[in-house]
Amino acid sequence: MNKKIIKKFILFFSILFSIFLFLFPHKANENEIKTLKKGTLTIGTNATFKPFEYIDENGDIVGFDIDLIRKIAENMNLKLEIIDMPFDSLISALNAGNKIDAVIAGLTDTEERRKAVDFSESYFEGKQYVITLNGKTVKSKEDLANCTVATQISTTASEVTKNLKKDVKNLNVKEYDAPDIMVEDLLLKRIDAVIIDQIVATNYKQKHQDKINLTDGSILNFPIENSCIACSKKNKKLLDEINNNLKKIKASDFYKDLLKKHMQIDITKKEETKDITASEKNSLKNQFITAFITKDRWKQYLKGLRTTLIVTFFAAILGFVLGAILAILKLIKNKKGKRSFIANIASLYISVIRGTPVLVQLLILWLVVLKNFKSGTFVAIVAFGLNSAAYVAEILRGGITSVDIGQTEAGYAMGFSKIQTMMYIVLPQGLKNSIPALCNELISLIKETAVVGYVALTDLTRVAFSISASSYQTFMPLMGAAVLYYSVTKITSLILEFIERRLKIK
Repeated sequence: MNKKIIKKFILFFSILFSIFLFLFPHKANENEIKTLKKGTLTIGTNATFKPFEYIDENGDIVGFDIDLIRKIAENMNLKLEIIDMPFDSLISALNAGNKIDAVIAGLTDTEERRKAVDFSESYFEGKQYVITLNGKTVKSKEDLANCTVATQISTTASEVTKNLKKDVKNLNVKEYDAPDIMVEDLLLKRIDAVIIDQIVATNYKQKHQDKINLTDGSILNFPIENSCIACSKKNKKLLDEINNNLKKIKASDFYKDLLKKHMQIDITKKEETKDITASEKNSLKNQFITAFITKDRWKQYLKGLRTTLIVTFFAAILGFVLGAILAILKLIKNKKGKRSFIANIASLYISVIRGTPVLVQLLILWLVVLKNFKSGTFVAIVAFGLNSAAYVAEILRGGITSVDIGQTEAGYAMGFSKIQTMMYIVLPQGLKNSIPALCNELISLIKETAVVGYVALTDLTRVAFSISASSYQTFMPLMGAAVLYYSVTKITSLILEFIERRLKIK
């Protein structure tokens, strides 16, 4: 019987692998402005970089870059699709295949990046500024000696800071995922300075004008930086189209209005709470209103929560089904009573999945294995389902092995086959024994989905970071996400406890 089971599983996985090769063939020459055929220009960005790109009160991605690329798409008679993802994954996603067609995110043309992508003509010239607390003046590089300086990971500010480290004694560099966290740490005196783009730095100055100083990076010999649009090296035609449009737009009144709208008004306009005192501005009540009530930002949290629940729900189902299969496979023995070949394969899968971070698995699927899929939701469900399956398998295996051997022998005595004994007698009892651990796995799965922003999904965590970037505060947006996560996990725990009580053998 074991031999028959092994043959069936080998046949099953052979068919599955053949289907996989058919659905995801390698296409080396798939390029040349595919979007013109589809009528859509898909752009990748990182909407935490106000005023270049950020999320407004309606949950839409807006900003200088967005208005510019929308005009380019309009001139090309293309529909624009914008995908928000972490800054450090943009170029990887661009080169992955058909995830995105171009990147616009205040991206600076550098020699290192040119090795991976092609850049358009410059559409904005800027430079880096140094943000420090009042009382700390930076007039030369030496003033940063023995200091801890923060930059955003994978940005040109990061490169500038690393170069600065070569000239400054005992300079410690810390890299962050988002600008607002850097500034918050500066205000908490965890770091001594922040190096960031001029326009973004000026916006933070408007928000914290009585607490921070700005230093023009030119006095520290920081280079002038050209913001450009990045395209895949395989998509020369798209790059030419973008360059042609940029030349026309930069010579038009539209571009002048764009600069005035985003770069001057955002810098000089008064804050909505300008007429209240600084202490009132920073009160918990005002922070709560800004983070949740103002511009109906609470709706964004609900949208993010919806994404989190969808991914969790379907990944949990996939993980349970695959986990049950893996648990059974791992228990199969050969005629000599030793672990079978298929059991070793299942054991290897479980070992690899449990021994690698879920974020790495997610990115491998998104950028390599399932690169032909644009749906981040599908990829996330598959990634978390495969990851959860490894843990569910071990949980169920433990539950199955905890069932008394007499139950199996009783099944054989009643004339049941090995499969029937497993399915109708052992597995149900093992499942009951495993329920507490399965509940914990589901709770962990809910929290692990916080990294789905890397596959361009706007989940609960991503919403919190976006609101933090646009409101220039961190505590309330993150607390809002924390409360919602806790509420979901608590409700889930209560439901699972109820189910466990109902199934408990008395």
